[in-house]
Amino acid sequence: MQGTWAFQSFLMLPSETEWAAPPGTSVSARKWAKGTLAILSSTDDEFSGELTFSETVKLNVKGKILPATDDTPAVLDAIGEATDGPAKGAIYKIRGWSNPLTSEQVNPSQIQGSVLAVRGTDSKPEIELGGMPIGTIGAFILNLV
Repeated sequence: MQGTWAFQSFLMLPSETEWAAPPGTSVSARKWAKGTLAILSSTDDEFSGELTFSETVKLNVKGKILPATDDTPAVLDAIGEATDGPAKGAIYKIRGWSNPLTSEQVNPSQIQGSVLAVRGTDSKPEIELGGMPIGTIGAFILNLV
């Protein structure tokens, strides 16, 4: 995994009516976070980087990416942790999959998956950075910039 990636995450928030509706029905969602993931170092299957949401909110990200094969997409498995500033202590688990790769591609250009709020800041460990309770799960998209 290399380069700079645009990161966006979303919370699915269906109303009771939307929850009861049949498949194919639109549901309410809210953008949870938007930032940039810069890969600072990587090997064949491990990487580290920084996920920046604002000048003061940054997560150190470490993870693995299992390469795609003919039968399976690439798999991203990472942890993001704020180690300083006002977000210090916040932890998120990130798990995603690439779109199918063409025969010419070595690395994915988009990864989609889920993000789990594990812990909030040191001052409010029970609330994640977006104000949701710990354990909140959302969807994310990473696009290679």
